[in-house]
Amino acid sequence: MKLFIHDFELQQSQLNQLLKEDSEEDLQKWISTLQPADLSLLIEETLVAEDQFRIFQNITDRRDKLEVLGFIEGDAAQHLAEHIKPSDLVEIVDDMASDEAVDFLDELPFEISQKILQTLPVESASELRELGRYEEGTAGALITTDFLACSETTTISELLTELRNNATEIETLDTGFILTENDKIIGIFNFKDLFSQEEDKAVKNYMDEDYVYGQVNNSEEEILNLFNYHSL
Repeated sequence: MKLFIHDFELQQSQLNQLLKEDSEEDLQKWISTLQPADLSLLIEETLVAEDQFRIFQNITDRRDKLEVLGFIEGDAAQHLAEHIKPSDLVEIVDDMASDEAVDFLDELPFEISQKILQTLPVESASELRELGRYEEGTAGALITTDFLACSETTTISELLTELRNNATEIETLDTGFILTENDKIIGIFNFKDLFSQEEDKAVKNYMDEDYVYGQVNNSEEEILNLFNYHSL
């Protein structure tokens, strides 16, 4: 813990110096060495709203930008939302992982979050509204809709083709779900187990129907205990 505090204080000192020197190139290079969680904390601890936005703007990796917004809490989220162009903000929220987008919108004033939702594509807005209805501290507040899934008739070859086109939109690739036409889960599969199988075979042939699950209204603690108990 002492090491973490020492590192953060050092990062703050380095950041403040770079902000004073007014060199965007040096600031960008330094920012590129940090993790999104560190950057979000540094933004939150920066007192001037314009400097918060300046730090964010100098994050050159778009994925890092999306992650930073997923971590941001408090007034810093509102300050960034007020400085980012509305059209860019909508595009950014649409590109974020669904669970992180909900967390970010929750940090914004109601009128700003509603304006973003009204401007998003209908499908994206509907998804975020659905996820946003779960209470903080429940499993529903932690879930994502960006998961690996296929139908009962999907072959391994078809799944691999789909992944080549859309893998960046899926949050985790280790476990996948077999769904009916009504989106009911009938089994799960381990993605790495498919590589040694014939590609013309249906993914369904390699699913596990005896899987562990929780309910959206379970508490975070209940879900954590469930994971620990089953060594997931």
